[in-house]
Amino acid sequence: MHPRKKAKKGNLSKINRDAESQLEELITPVAEAEESLCAIRHGNVDARPAQKPDGDQISTLKGAEQVYRVLVEEMNEGAVMTNADGTVLYCNRALTLILQIAPEKVMGSSLREYLAKESIPHFDRFISQSMRDRAKTEVTLRKASGLTVPVLLSGRILSPDIGVCRVSIIVTDLTVQKRAQEVVRLGRDELEAKFARRTEDLRAHQQELEAQNEELRAAQEELEASRLKYTELYESAPVGYFTLGGNGLIGEVNFAGANLLGVKKDSLINKPFSLFIESNADCAVFLNHCKEAVVKQLPRSCDIRLKRGNGSLFHANLQSVAVHDAGGKLVHIQTAVTDISVRKWAEDALRESEARYRSLVELSPDAVVVHAEEKFAYLNPAALELYGASDAGKIIGRHVLELVPPDDRLSLQSRIREISDRGLKAPLRQMKILRLDGRAVDVESTAVPITYQGKQALQFVIRDITERKRTESALKESDERFRLSLNSVPITVATLDRDLRYTWVYNTRHGFSVEQAMGKRADELLPPRDAAEVIRLQEQVLKSGIGARCEVEGFTRGAKWVYDAAAEPLRNEAGEITGLTWVVLDITERRQAEDALRQHEELLREYVRLLEYAPVLVRNIEGRIILWNSGMQKMYGYSPAEAINREYTNLLKTRFPQPLPDILATVLGKGRWEGELVHTTKKGRDIVVNSLWILHKNSEAKATAVIEINSDITGRRLAEEELRRLNEELESRVRERTHDLARTISTLQSEIDDRINAEEALRESQASLAKAQSVAHIGSWNLDLQTGKLTCSDELFRIFGLDPATRPAPEPVVEQVFHPEDWKKIRSGAQQHMKKLSQAQPQELLVSIADAKRVVWTEAKMVCDEKGKPLSVVGTVQDITDRKHEEEKLIRLVTAVEAAADALVVTDPVKGIIQYVNPAFEKMTGYARDEVVGRDLHFLDSGRHDQAFYRELRENLRTNGFWTGRLVQKRKDGSLYEEECTYSCVKNSAGQIINYISIKRDVTEKARLESIAQAVDTMNNIGYIFSGVSHEIGNPISTIRMILDGMNKNGHALSGKQLKECIDRLIAQVSRVQYLLTTLKNYNMYESLHPQSLHVPSFLESFLGMVRQDFDAKRIVIESFLDHAARTVCADPRALQQVLLNVLTNASDALEGREAPRIRITVLAAGSMVSIQVQDNGIGIDEHRQKELFRPFYTTKEHGTGLGLAIIRKMLSKMHGTVSLSSRMNEGTTVEIMLPAGPDNLQTRVSRAVN
Repeated sequence: MHPRKKAKKGNLSKINRDAESQLEELITPVAEAEESLCAIRHGNVDARPAQKPDGDQISTLKGAEQVYRVLVEEMNEGAVMTNADGTVLYCNRALTLILQIAPEKVMGSSLREYLAKESIPHFDRFISQSMRDRAKTEVTLRKASGLTVPVLLSGRILSPDIGVCRVSIIVTDLTVQKRAQEVVRLGRDELEAKFARRTEDLRAHQQELEAQNEELRAAQEELEASRLKYTELYESAPVGYFTLGGNGLIGEVNFAGANLLGVKKDSLINKPFSLFIESNADCAVFLNHCKEAVVKQLPRSCDIRLKRGNGSLFHANLQSVAVHDAGGKLVHIQTAVTDISVRKWAEDALRESEARYRSLVELSPDAVVVHAEEKFAYLNPAALELYGASDAGKIIGRHVLELVPPDDRLSLQSRIREISDRGLKAPLRQMKILRLDGRAVDVESTAVPITYQGKQALQFVIRDITERKRTESALKESDERFRLSLNSVPITVATLDRDLRYTWVYNTRHGFSVEQAMGKRADELLPPRDAAEVIRLQEQVLKSGIGARCEVEGFTRGAKWVYDAAAEPLRNEAGEITGLTWVVLDITERRQAEDALRQHEELLREYVRLLEYAPVLVRNIEGRIILWNSGMQKMYGYSPAEAINREYTNLLKTRFPQPLPDILATVLGKGRWEGELVHTTKKGRDIVVNSLWILHKNSEAKATAVIEINSDITGRRLAEEELRRLNEELESRVRERTHDLARTISTLQSEIDDRINAEEALRESQASLAKAQSVAHIGSWNLDLQTGKLTCSDELFRIFGLDPATRPAPEPVVEQVFHPEDWKKIRSGAQQHMKKLSQAQPQELLVSIADAKRVVWTEAKMVCDEKGKPLSVVGTVQDITDRKHEEEKLIRLVTAVEAAADALVVTDPVKGIIQYVNPAFEKMTGYARDEVVGRDLHFLDSGRHDQAFYRELRENLRTNGFWTGRLVQKRKDGSLYEEECTYSCVKNSAGQIINYISIKRDVTEKARLESIAQAVDTMNNIGYIFSGVSHEIGNPISTIRMILDGMNKNGHALSGKQLKECIDRLIAQVSRVQYLLTTLKNYNMYESLHPQSLHVPSFLESFLGMVRQDFDAKRIVIESFLDHAARTVCADPRALQQVLLNVLTNASDALEGREAPRIRITVLAAGSMVSIQVQDNGIGIDEHRQKELFRPFYTTKEHGTGLGLAIIRKMLSKMHGTVSLSSRMNEGTTVEIMLPAGPDNLQTRVSRAVN
């Protein structure tokens, strides 16, 4: 052989040997890849471990479907997943036990192979129907042993949106059920045979029985009628009757009992009665109840809570009696069940009403005393103060006459007997009582008979009138005593000369006597700062000649005062100004009451701000309802099915306060509208609601819908009455001051007439009276009973909206302005007033003034001569409209808090003692309000949270001003529940914490549904991942097999270059599989993240410094913007770096070939979250592809794996964050990452909210 040819042949052999060696090295990873693919396809393992050359182990899809797989594998029914032609893709252990075939033989085969021949058509129809909707059918399966088993197939389609049709089938073994049916059939046949034989026997005796039957027929008919009557009475009874066996099973039940439990009568037989008992505590009461009935052999009664078949609860009263046989053995227990839910509700309402009444009594400024058997049984704090007792034990139990002067004892004893005998309320009467120190006190009292602690008693309401008596006595004494008594009246009347010195003064203030004030100026009596405003007002009136008024405040002798001051010029006959009339009204107490009311209103507004739930509907711009929540259903009675797509105004018959187009224009212009509407419920009842309309816009700022939040305020009149009682003391004091003012002015006029006896002085006095009425906004009137003439003050005409200068006839004007119903009340009261010759009761009336409704308070008094003959009737009228409006606002706030769906708790800022809970808290915890007020919140602790948890909670609340999170708490019945809780502090105007507020919401069911939804979503992704793994690994393996087959067949004929090309291709395909497995590892690499407070500016500076060089090489400009309110986030730094790197890599790919490529990173504060937006001006993504981007293995890139965004979403979910994407073709893409804000952000936001 030629040497060159021989050398060439030797080189070729060496190349062949090298190629064979490399092929042997490739066979092992290819075999491992095929084995991994087979294991993943058959679902035997999560994934197959593969060994890297450096010794590191790759674990892919580790535990991704563990929860779902355990659930499916442990099912008693068989579970199988097939494709459209019936090929088994997966089955659980239960199905292989039914078929008695190994799992590896079942998977990959067709389910038709295991069906009986006659069941195949049914199966085909079942598969076809399952592709459209849920389907069920019965078929027969063949076991490996040849035996058949009847089964029920239940199927539905899985994940139709991914383009692969798969059917999930549940296989239920019907063998036992079929056998039972066969046993029943055989028993029925045997019974029919026995019945036929028995019929023949009976036919033989028929002749004998006919005679007996004739005699018994009459008795039988009578018994049958009695039985039917008893049965009808038993079944139609309004009480549920149950017959219970000794084991607690229901033997018999009537229709009323079945209706009470909401279950069909036949379904209750042989069911344990305990299934319908609400809690373990109720179960214990029921067992003790049955035990007492059996042991004592007497009827027993108890109250427990039962639950219906639909889960609703009701209170029931059980009356039970045990039935024994002749030997004393228990036969059964007869139990009568009555629904007492209404009674329980009434009892709870009564207890609440009693608690509210007791609270009002305890807070009443008047003394409230209860006498039982003529002995003291109860005294409120005001009564203890009146009697001079430090505690009630010093008075309770003593005879009521012991604390009454001897002269009044007989009168009081007679009055007590009269009230007890007649059972009617006693009118006001004046008397004297004795304090514990022996001092007598003048009082006026009224009494009414009541029942107290099960006994007949009398309740006395007593008011101290010592001061009033002293004032009345003083008015009858000398002029000096009269002037001193005026110090209790809050109005000062004076005249000043042109030098602003006092020339005449009634009722001085600040402790100055008349002598000290006469001849002095205000700046000589008051501190310079307080006197400056007074002197300024007096000089202004003196200079302009026009009356003026203003509010003046200051401090004198350590006490703050606020006055409403008015000045009018005094003129002589020539019209020259000779001085001033000076009227001062002390409004210090009213200002204090207004400040207290304003603080209370601010607190209630804070309550309303924290409320998150109310009846809500959403309608589109055309006015059709698109969302109707449960709160709306409860308020109006319409279900969502009845309301959705209905026109809003037609459904609720809405009456608007202004034209609807104007309201809609306001909503579109300002984004919201709030006002009162009148709606009609499904039952036809009109209700008034406070409605808030909020405009909703889409991402393009286009209006898409209107959100309406309604609250029922129909019952606010009841609340107004409650508030009126609370303000009664303040109004009483105002009325007393008004009476004193009227009497004082009348007396002043009389004194001036007696002393001055001049018409000019009388006119000045009348002018002073008019100015005083103008300052106090009180009008007066006088009816002369002799002439019938009615005269009214100028201020009264102004209150009625009339010009006093025109002086219209008073009678028709008064009748015209009053509301018709109130005018009838006035006429009736006047007639009664004339008959009794006594003082009329004050009344609240409605008047119409210039087409506006105003509310006034009026009082009247009879004036008689020395012989008691009526001369005239005088009265006053005061406008209280503004005060009524403020009361209505406060009532709306109180009603909103009480009607809130979320539980609300108010605690004190020192010890955390509960001061208030709303009804939603009572419903959520099972505790009544009386049971929790006065305790701290730790009585709800479940033991799931340690002390460190609560210390951290209190520290966050102290530093940040609020805390939000979830707690596991314990209800009154011992059951645990999970709640979302928000704690926050309430501060007064000085910035001091006055209360802590906690908003709670039961999320037990929500947490359970979230876990189920997460498991279902995980399974959907696992199915899609398996499909992607099959496709992605299958393609390179097929290529490897094809190359190896070619090399195996034609290896000797290939040149060295061709062999090298084949080996390079094999290495490239193996590298592709290894890259895919590495990516799958990254999909699961962050199983355990460690979120921490991350400083965003530092993190971004470090991250951008790492990647900017690569992007500069591609001429891509990166811009960043950071909101100072979003300086920290709660995240794992390495995971966040991986997320941003993946997003920027995608943006870089989208910018390839674009002009002026640019990426902008924006960090903004978004409530309790931080938004990180990455925006590029790349090619964009169409809407169809956007829906699939987060699916594993879905990619739009030529060499992409489709796992980048799936990994991003997984890592962000573990950090309690989210990711979303929006894009427009040829404009660019924006990826928004939402992460929880760090503690610095929260503190900054809270500080801004407080400021």
